Amino acid sequence: MTERILSSSWLDAELDQIWLAAEAELRRLQSLQLRPAVAEVEAILTERRAATRRSPSCARVRSISCATGSAWCPARSLRCS
Repeated sequence: MTERILSSSWLDAELDQIWLAAEAELRRLQSLQLRPAVAEVEAILTERRAATRRSPSCARVRSISCATGSAWCPARSLRCS
């Protein structure tokens, strides 16, 4: 049972990191005007942030990179478990 909980925590941390990295890349492309803002994508990202209890300020690349760093620590520690 503990392994299942640990696996779930690890997977959640990894998925959180993937979502944050994807959002950071999207924001970078948007800042370079290579990718337009699309309402559907923005809604998905907003919903994802709400589901992971991240603040709306994570929409900025600087905040996302900080959040990515904080998501990396749990993911790395759970990998070693």
